[in-house]
Amino acid sequence: MFKRTACLLSLALLLAALMAGCGGSGSVGGQDPGAAALEGMTPASSGKLHPPTVASTSPAKGATGVAINGKITAIFCQPMARATVTDATFTVMNGSTAVNGTVSFAYRTAIFTPDSNLAPNTEFTATLATGITTYGGLPLANPYIWKFTTGSTEDTVGPAVKSTGPWNGAKDVPTNRQPDVTFNEPIDPSTITKWTFTLKQGTKPVTGDAGSYHETNSTFTPVPILEPLTEYTATLSTGVKDLAGNAMAAPYVWKFTTGPRSDDTRPTVISTSPADGATQVSLNSVITVTFREMVAPSTVTRERFRVLQGTTPILGTVTYAGRTATFTPAQSLTHCTVYTAQMASGVKDKDLSGNLLANDFNWQFTTGLAPVELGLAAPFAVLGGSTVTSPVFSTVTGDLGVWSGTAVTGFPPSTLTGALHAGDAAAHLAQGDLTTAYNDAAGRTCSPVTVAGNQGGKTLTPGLYKSTSSLAISSGNLTLDAQGDAGAVFIFQVASTFTMTDGLQVILKNRANAANIYWQIGSSATIGSTCALKGTVLANQSITLNGGATLVGRALARIGGVTLNGCTVTKP
Repeated sequence: MFKRTACLLSLALLLAALMAGCGGSGSVGGQDPGAAALEGMTPASSGKLHPPTVASTSPAKGATGVAINGKITAIFCQPMARATVTDATFTVMNGSTAVNGTVSFAYRTAIFTPDSNLAPNTEFTATLATGITTYGGLPLANPYIWKFTTGSTEDTVGPAVKSTGPWNGAKDVPTNRQPDVTFNEPIDPSTITKWTFTLKQGTKPVTGDAGSYHETNSTFTPVPILEPLTEYTATLSTGVKDLAGNAMAAPYVWKFTTGPRSDDTRPTVISTSPADGATQVSLNSVITVTFREMVAPSTVTRERFRVLQGTTPILGTVTYAGRTATFTPAQSLTHCTVYTAQMASGVKDKDLSGNLLANDFNWQFTTGLAPVELGLAAPFAVLGGSTVTSPVFSTVTGDLGVWSGTAVTGFPPSTLTGALHAGDAAAHLAQGDLTTAYNDAAGRTCSPVTVAGNQGGKTLTPGLYKSTSSLAISSGNLTLDAQGDAGAVFIFQVASTFTMTDGLQVILKNRANAANIYWQIGSSATIGSTCALKGTVLANQSITLNGGATLVGRALARIGGVTLNGCTVTKP
């Protein structure tokens, strides 16, 4: 019996090592079984070596208000050689002054323990050097550097349990379930041991490994798997401490009962955002993937969840909550660009039973339009080329100007809330940027939709709309639906004239924003009486707004004049 149990134990530990991914299970007593065979491997690498990467840090990059008595940690995506994590390869700096401290390593986590409290209200820089390697000698590709800023106080509150899996009192738990616990803050991984995280069947301790820790989650791996139809008790002792050395206030105990069988169902992806094949995707989008069931947070990492522009991965952060993984790009996406999102097959289900995503999951989407940059023309509500006239009382909110002409008539009695620039340098420069903006809008080619004639009665979604002749809103209102994206852009390219019949409107729906709507008119625009138009009109020739018309946007004419016949223009 002893020989059989020992054999099962060895086999299970080896399998755990082989299936461990970034931050996954597989470390035993602070060691990494199979690390020499695994160094540098990624779940979908098929034998290709990849430099090790950092999965997360505490404090996080850019964190503020950090407690002055905490440790600094970094969790790696692969098993690392302990001997290479030293005070020479893991440093913390206060400006140009090194912080004195001790460097240790536990469960893929490098730990820097300062000799004394950090200076309050101070920015610090932590660096992991390329001297840190895997067991096989594969180094970090580049130094990993992050900054954080301390607050003025110590952390004196111990950690608390946020959730457990299975939950307390759970029934019919799969026999291959690995109990796990999520804390409300990062934990000192060296305090998660077989003595502080235990599992018992009645009074009998269950053999296993409590040494798998990732960010705020710790997992107990029973070896062999659990018995069917049996009650188990999991316990966290007060030996568990946070990075400031605060212990749990009291032991935490929960119970669950197994069912008759194991869980052999692989996790699957049920939805993504953006959807596969989506177009006109917001440049400020986050990318998400939702699974059919909860998956192990430690297996959802930057190494497994990637977004590529062409063949180049873009920078971003990966988080996981509920059943959804989220990739947040470090900067706005590039407009009119095809991106590929990838979720590698190393993702495990929440049962931590070894059930993996069957295959890599890939999907593509195309971003939408970028706003037209107006430059120095942006402050202007009205800008004419030859003249600006207001024969009937009008109201303008925003700057008003003209160039190369100099004539502005009707102000007063018409009212202007903004600056007047009649033939001056500001109007001259604004006209230059107007020409640039006009050419930009006219030159856009991102998946144009051909339109012609009357657009009234339609509902249009974000995108580029192209008319090879005139365009009109002559029967019914035009609705522009941003579909919930406040950054959505609409551009209308009109080769000739644009007209709106009296009393008609452009209606904005679902967070559509007048500031992101552009009407590029090859000739002239005429807006009828009591019409309501939204967006910036970029006319090559002239613009006329008749009695009672309202424009939430801009009337910008390159060559001709702008005529305001008793209307209201408000710059968005």
